[in-house]
Amino acid sequence: MKLACRKAWDHYQEGRITATEFLIKFLNAADPEDVREALDTLPADLLEILRQFLKDYRPEMRVFRGSPPRACAVKMARAVLDEPARSSS
Repeated sequence: MKLACRKAWDHYQEGRITATEFLIKFLNAADPEDVREALDTLPADLLEILRQFLKDYRPEMRVFRGSPPRACAVKMARAVLDEPARSSS
């Protein structure tokens, strides 16, 4: 896990940021080509929160703190999270 992701994870674990804040920081810090590998490190409860966030997220949405997630990371995360649904059908 990249240092920025690790730092965000530590802040989340300490209760300094919410799950959504962590996920936005995580998406912004993860390399788009490594999103699949990065998502494999997240616990199931955070993956479910991420799935819901990505389902509802639109680029014009305002996020409450910091920068919105990068479009390329959102696109890649959506693609990776959609893979199991397609293969299980």
